[in-house]
Amino acid sequence: MVPGKRRGPKSRSRRQWRSSPTTADDGENGPADGDSSEQESVDSAGAGVYDESAYKMRFELNVEWPCLSFDVVRAGNASAALPAEVWIVAGTQASAPAKNSLNVLHLSRLGSTNKRGDADEDDDESDESDSSSDSAESPSDAKGAQRPATPHLDYVRIRHNGSINRVRCLPQVPHVVAAWSDQGSVGIFDIHEALRLLPPTASRTERIATTMTRSPSHRFQTGTAEGFALDWSPLSAGWLAFGDCRGRLAVAGPAASGGAAASWSAQQPLAGHDQSVEDIQWSPTEATVLASCSCDRSIRFWDTRQSGGAALTVPEAHDCDINGIAWNRIDTHLLASGDDAGGFCVWDLRMVNSQASANGAAEPAGSFRYHDAPVTALEWHPHESSVLCASSADGSVSIWDLSVERDPEEEAIALAHAGDDPAALQEWLQRLPPQLLFVHQGQVDVKEVHWHPLGDTSAFLLSTALGGLHVFKPINI
Repeated sequence: MVPGKRRGPKSRSRRQWRSSPTTADDGENGPADGDSSEQESVDSAGAGVYDESAYKMRFELNVEWPCLSFDVVRAGNASAALPAEVWIVAGTQASAPAKNSLNVLHLSRLGSTNKRGDADEDDDESDESDSSSDSAESPSDAKGAQRPATPHLDYVRIRHNGSINRVRCLPQVPHVVAAWSDQGSVGIFDIHEALRLLPPTASRTERIATTMTRSPSHRFQTGTAEGFALDWSPLSAGWLAFGDCRGRLAVAGPAASGGAAASWSAQQPLAGHDQSVEDIQWSPTEATVLASCSCDRSIRFWDTRQSGGAALTVPEAHDCDINGIAWNRIDTHLLASGDDAGGFCVWDLRMVNSQASANGAAEPAGSFRYHDAPVTALEWHPHESSVLCASSADGSVSIWDLSVERDPEEEAIALAHAGDDPAALQEWLQRLPPQLLFVHQGQVDVKEVHWHPLGDTSAFLLSTALGGLHVFKPINI
C-alpha cells in the first residue's frame, strides 16, 4: 500500500451536514480556487504531512458550502493525459434552504504535482507535446525545475431551494441533471446554458463566476420524505430510478424520446424495502433491470416489466445498513456493496441467482474490511475491471485491486529491510488486506467518490467531503 495522508478527526453523521461556510463571505461567492496542498496540514486531531511522492497529482478545492453529492459532466473531450480538465455538477448543503445551489464547475490545469518527476513514459511524452502551453502556465524554481501550475476554476451557480442530497447526470444527454432535494422532490434540470458559459465554449480571458436562476423542467413530488438513491439508466435514455427514506422506490421514463424531454411518464412504484433506500444502480446490460440496497440490510433486483415485488432478493446481505452499491460495467456479473460497519462485499451475480433460488440466501464472492467508519460510496474503475474505490466517513478513500493475492516472498523481502522493528512491520502487513492498493486521507467525512477517465487505460479520482473536493491521482494507479 502506498501511504496517503494521516486521518483527520472523527466524522459526523453518515449522510448530512449542517455547517457554516468554509469561506468568509456573505454567501454570494462560489468555490475558491484549489491549491496543490503542499504544506503541512494541521487540524484538531494533530499535525500530519502527506507523502508528496505518493501522488502523481493532488489538488484541493475549497467550497463555500459542502457538497453531499456530485457527478462528472461529459461536456468536452476527455483528457488523454495530464494536465487534465474536468466538468462537474455538485449540489450544496447550506445552512438555510435559500442559500443552496446546483454548482456547475470547470477545473483546468490539473497537472502533475509530483516534484520528483517520476512519471511514466507515457505521461512524459504527453507532457512534451503540451510543452508550449505548460511553459506559460508552470513557472520554474531557482534550480530550473518546473513547479506545478496553479489549477484554474470557472463556475456557474444555479439557485436551488433546499439542500441537494444526490446529483446524477443523464449519460446520453449530459446537460440533463437529476437532483434529489431534502424538500421531498427530485428535480430535472437542463444545465446547457450554464455549460455554454464555461470553457470550451467561453473565452479563457477572465475567470467565470456567475449565478443564475433556472427552474427544473420537471419535478417528481415524493411527498414529505427526502431521499438519497438516484440513478439514470445507461441503456434507456431518460429512464430514472429514485428511492426515499421511507423505503419507497420508483422508476419513470420520458414521455417523449430523446431523454431530454420536459415531461416524464407517471412513476412506477417498486415495493419491497421496508426501510430507507440508500442507493440504486441500473444494470449495464439489461435495460429493464436495476438493483437497490437499503437500511433493511437487503439487496434487491428488479425488472420493470414485472409487478409484484423484486425479481430477486438477497436478505441480510450485510449485518448492518447498506449504504451504497456499484455495478461493474466491464465484468457485469459483479456487484459491490458497502455498509455501515466500514466493510464492503463483492457479489458474483451468477452465483447469487443460483444460491438464492436454491435456499433463499446467498454468500458474497468476497468480503473486505479496512475502514473504521461507514463506507459511503463505491465505484469501479472505468478501465480496470478488478479495481474499485470506496469512500468512508472516517475521512479516507481506499483503492483496491481484487485480483491481487498475498505474496509471502514480497513480504519476506520487506521484513528483511525492516530495520529495528520487523515485528511491527509484520503485524502491519498481516493487518492490511493484500488487495488494498492505496489510501487517500486528509478529508473529513467523505461522502462520495468518482473516477474520471484519463485516456483509454488510466483514470484519476475526485472526492467530496465536509471541507470541499479533492482531485488526485496516486502514483501506483
